[in-house]
Amino acid sequence: MSFDSEDFLSHYNSYKKGRRFIFVPEDTRLSGLTSGVLGFRICGAYLYDTSSEAKLSRLLRFDNLSSLVLRGSRDSTQELEEPVVAIISKLPLRSLAIVGYKVRPEVLDLLGSNLQLAAFQLVSFEDVPLDLGFLKSFPQLETLDLTGYTLVDSATEAPTKIIFLRIAGCVGSGTLDFTSRFPDLAAVEFESSRVSMTALRNLGSLDSLNHLVMFNCSYDEYGSMLTDQLQALAKHGVVVEGDYSYVEETEGGPGP
Repeated sequence: MSFDSEDFLSHYNSYKKGRRFIFVPEDTRLSGLTSGVLGFRICGAYLYDTSSEAKLSRLLRFDNLSSLVLRGSRDSTQELEEPVVAIISKLPLRSLAIVGYKVRPEVLDLLGSNLQLAAFQLVSFEDVPLDLGFLKSFPQLETLDLTGYTLVDSATEAPTKIIFLRIAGCVGSGTLDFTSRFPDLAAVEFESSRVSMTALRNLGSLDSLNHLVMFNCSYDEYGSMLTDQLQALAKHGVVVEGDYSYVEETEGGPGP
């Protein structure tokens, strides 16, 4: 894959804009508001009261709806149920965020089979495993944002077309084979995660990688081993940025 910085910047900006949504309170009448509406943010109380399916089905009036955020409650994690997923699957979405809900593998497969998503965000408020085998159901996905999971990759399906990957507060990034699973990655962002030397070496073998961001991360090696690996990435043509308090640390690990 050839990397076009202008195309990527346009894609990345579109993704960021896609996370800004119109909030529609429960008592808002949707009739007469359908023209030109591109995105909604729906909180748990709106989605899961006694008439949740009826209320959610009103979104089917928005034939240009391209972005949707479903946000649950931190106090009580609920499961994203199939009747709700069936309604979502009828929408012409290109960007979907599921925040704070339990999502079973079969539900992810259902979403992937019915939606042509370009951007997908999954956020968990609990440390639960997420097997990246679900990506086989999202062949057109270009942007993936994962927060709060223990990542597992036990599958051997064909590689994805993802070009932007964000991993925040996740365990297990060091076990991912970026070369075979994400061969077209142009940019990777780690936040509040543990980054292994294995992951950095793996990323360094990608010819498509252009940008690596690491913010508030910890590492399994410090000192010269870490700086040498970062320098190797830079020599490979990768822009590496983040918070670099570890540069002054010794081989023994981070200081106070």
